Amino acid sequence: ILDSVGTGVVDNVSHGRAALYNAGTIVEIKGGKFTRSVDNSTDATSAKGNSWYVVYNAENATINRISDGEFLAIGEFSSLFCNCGLINEISGGTFTQNGFIAFKNEGTVNKISGGTFSSEDESCIQNWGSIGEITGGTITAGSIGIWNFSSDKYNSVGKVGQISGGNISGSTAAIRLNDYDTTYLNKPSTINKASVAVSGGNISGNLQVNANTELSVSGGSFSQSVERKYLDQSLNAELKRASGETPYSYYTSMNDALAAAKPGDTVTDLNATTGSKVTLTLKYNDGATADTTYNVASGTTITLPTPAHRSGYTFNGWYDGSKFYAAGASYKVSATATLNASWSYISSGSSSYD
Repeated sequence: ILDSVGTGVVDNVSHGRAALYNAGTIVEIKGGKFTRSVDNSTDATSAKGNSWYVVYNAENATINRISDGEFLAIGEFSSLFCNCGLINEISGGTFTQNGFIAFKNEGTVNKISGGTFSSEDESCIQNWGSIGEITGGTITAGSIGIWNFSSDKYNSVGKVGQISGGNISGSTAAIRLNDYDTTYLNKPSTINKASVAVSGGNISGNLQVNANTELSVSGGSFSQSVERKYLDQSLNAELKRASGETPYSYYTSMNDALAAAKPGDTVTDLNATTGSKVTLTLKYNDGATADTTYNVASGTTITLPTPAHRSGYTFNGWYDGSKFYAAGASYKVSATATLNASWSYISSGSSSYD
C-alpha cells in the first residue's frame, strides 16, 4: 500500500467496519492515512451506534511490514489498530488514538523497530499476544505505555520478549503487567504469565508488576530506581545521573559505574548491606555543579575526579577538613565523609583560598 501522491485517505465511518480490514497478506504499508472521522462513542462502555477499529488484521492474516502511514482514531470505545494475525515488523508510521487504546495486539508482532504510538487517556499498546522485540520507536501514553495481559481462559501469553531500544513513557505506568485470570477471575493462570525483559531503551514512568507476572531488567535507562528483585543478578551498581528524564541505569561492576559517573551523579553499590554501607559526598563549591554521591561498602576505594575548569580559579584539591587530596588520587571510604573542592581565586598580584 503506497500513497504516491501524498494526500490519500481511507475514511470509513460505517459502524462495525474498518478503514483497512486485512484477511490475507499485505507485503508492506508504506503510506496513506487511515481514519474514522465520525465516531459516536464517548466512553469505554458503549459504541453509541458508530464505532470500530480503524485497522483490523484478522486471525491468520499477515502484514509483512509497516514502514510508514498515518493511523488515526477519535473515538473512546474501539482501539485504533487491532492485530489478531501476524505483523513481521513495524518500522515507521504514526498511530494516534487519544481516547482509547492505540494498538491492541492479540496475535504476533515479531519486531517494533520504529514508529510513533500515542494515546492521551488509555494504554498505548495493550498486548495480549506476543511481541518479539522492541528495538526502537516512541510509545507515549497519558495512562499506560505498554500493558501486557496474560490469561489461560483466553489463551493469552501477554509477552514482550525483549525491549532493547526506543522510548516508552506513561503517566500512570510505563509498563504494567497483569494476569487477567488472577486479577479478574481470582484464579491464577498456570500456563501463561505476562512478562517483559528490558535490556535497553528509555523507560519513563512506573513499572507495575502484578501477581503472577514477570519483569526482568538487564539494561536500559529509567525515570526511577528499579527494585533489586527485578534486576538481573549480573548487575551490581546503580548510576543516577544529575539530570535527564531517565537518569537511572545499571552496571555489572562498581568500577564500570564509577568510570561512567559525571559530576553531580550518584553511584550506589547494590550489594552493600545496611550495616556496611557508607556515603562519600563530593562538594564542588563552584556555584554550578551538584554534589556527587557514592553509596558504597566500607573499604571501597574511589578515584577522586578532576572538577571542570572554573574560570578565574585554580583547583587546589579535595579537602576533608584536615588534609588535601589531589584529583586522581585513590581515596578509601572507611566511614561516611564529605570532601570539599578547594579553589584559589586568581587576581593580579594575589590569590585567595575558597
